[in-house]
Amino acid sequence: MLGPGETAEVTATLAVPASPTVRGTYWGMIFVQGEPRPVEVEGTVVMAVERFGVKVYATVAGTERPAGEVRRVEAEASPEKVTVTIEYQNTGNVNQWVEGTVQVVDRKGDIVLKAALEPTPVLPGAERVFQVELPALSPGIYQVQAMLDYGGDVVVAGVAGLRVR
Repeated sequence: MLGPGETAEVTATLAVPASPTVRGTYWGMIFVQGEPRPVEVEGTVVMAVERFGVKVYATVAGTERPAGEVRRVEAEASPEKVTVTIEYQNTGNVNQWVEGTVQVVDRKGDIVLKAALEPTPVLPGAERVFQVELPALSPGIYQVQAMLDYGGDVVVAGVAGLRVR
């Protein structure tokens, strides 16, 4: 336990099981927590505790198998905007930082809207839902294309049809 203003170096160890079947990325969380302190909120005193978590990763070298897939792309239009929802699953065994592009293509094949997806972490086996809001479209029939790069050999994609009335 440290007193106010004190600092100390802390060593932590993340141990991966010793087994020939151990592959991919393993992770753990290290938490640092302060002592409870009184804080006034709208005339009421409550006890507050600050707690920070630091995620730690370990990848078994030579066993990495990055893979992923777009499970679903859905687009919904309203008079104010187009909302695109993309379900992505990390089917590999390593942590991924997934980024990508969403574009809307009209019937002539022209790209009429385009947006970037910011890099987002996705743990092995986990699913992540990306949601993008785009400006409203004129009435017509469109194709929404989602291309995601998970750092593997290929870019994965999904499409959805969209009719704007």
